[in-house]
Amino acid sequence: MDLNREHLRSMIYYDFKFGLTEQLSLQRLQLALEDSAPSRATIFRWFAEFKRGKINLKDDQRTGAPQKQ
Repeated sequence: MDLNREHLRSMIYYDFKFGLTEQLSLQRLQLALEDSAPSRATIFRWFAEFKRGKINLKDDQRTGAPQKQ
């Protein structure tokens, strides 16, 4: 199963709401997902966003040219 960014953010958000620390979330996701786990920086960044009240798990809209596929 391929996990997209929204799936990973949902897992990080669950850990945040459950009361885990960033470090415990990182360890849990690395144990479960191994090489597919998000990076330490990603987990810490999203914890910071959740602490600021941002709970939208989707990517923000961007202006400019669409991404190439």
